[in-house]
Amino acid sequence: MTPTAGHRRLQLQLVDLAVALSLTAVYIGFVRMGSGDGQAHYTGPLWTGYPIAAAVGLPVAVRRRRPLLVLAVVLAALAAASLLDIVREPYAAAGFGAYLVGLAEPARRSVPALAVALTVAGGAVYLGEAVVTPAEEPWGPWEWPGWWCW
Repeated sequence: MTPTAGHRRLQLQLVDLAVALSLTAVYIGFVRMGSGDGQAHYTGPLWTGYPIAAAVGLPVAVRRRRPLLVLAVVLAALAAASLLDIVREPYAAAGFGAYLVGLAEPARRSVPALAVALTVAGGAVYLGEAVVTPAEEPWGPWEWPGWWCW
């Protein structure tokens, strides 16, 4: 029995739902994670972190229906997560959203959307890591290239 186009579409939507739930669970874990590894971590209230975690993961479930909207929502949530030190992975949800924008949208919409996505993601990571929670020493105590000269 060969699968029909509707059956294949349902399978892909179920895979998207599983990925969305997995991403949401991972981000909920990031919200609850402490700083046992020495990295910056989220210190705010859980009622603020959980909606951000949901906004990062859950839109991926409908990415085949509204790819541009999903990319915008996921990027906004990831930018907030970066500024609040929730992010500990390389923007996987944005990758899932951006892939379908590039695949399903015409070039006149997808190219500007992906350029904006790259700019927003890069700016959020920079602001979150270098401005909001900078390291005390930029290279660590023994990693500066000329420490042995002193």
